[in-house]
Amino acid sequence: MNPPATHRPAQGFTLIEVLIVMAVLGIVLAIAGNSLLGYLQSQQMREAARQVAGDLERVRSGAMRYNRDATFEIISSTSYRMTVNGASETVTLPDSAQITSTPANATLTYSAPYSELSSAQATIVVKRTGSTKQTTLRTVGVTGKVVQDGS
Repeated sequence: MNPPATHRPAQGFTLIEVLIVMAVLGIVLAIAGNSLLGYLQSQQMREAARQVAGDLERVRSGAMRYNRDATFEIISSTSYRMTVNGASETVTLPDSAQITSTPANATLTYSAPYSELSSAQATIVVKRTGSTKQTTLRTVGVTGKVVQDGS
C-alpha cells in the first residue's frame, strides 16, 4: 500500500501579483524620476546664476586689486566676457542656461581705484531654456554690489 500523499501548499507569487507590483513600482518611479529631473534642472540654473554672480564680484574686486578699470560684458544669450587687469576671458554658460540683461547686452564697467560702477546699473536674469524659473542679479548703487533675487 502506498503511503498517503501530503499536500504541500504552492510557493511563490502568481503572475497577476507580480504584474500589479511592477505596475505600482513603475508609477512610483515615474513620479520620482520626474521630480528628480525638475530638481536637477533647477540646480543647474542656480549654479549658472552663482557662476555669473561670482564672476561679477571677481570683476568688481579686480578693478580695486589691480587699480585698473574692469568690465563685464554680455556677448550673447549664453556667454559673457570679463576683462580684469587687461586680460579678457569669455565664459559660456552651462547647457540650457541663458542670460539676459536690462539694459540689453549690458556692459558693466568698474572704475579703479575704488571699484565704483561707472556705467549704468544693470539687472541680469539667468534662466533655463523652456522654463519659467529664473534668478535675477542686480548691481546696486555706486559700488555696483551684486545682489541675487529669487531662484
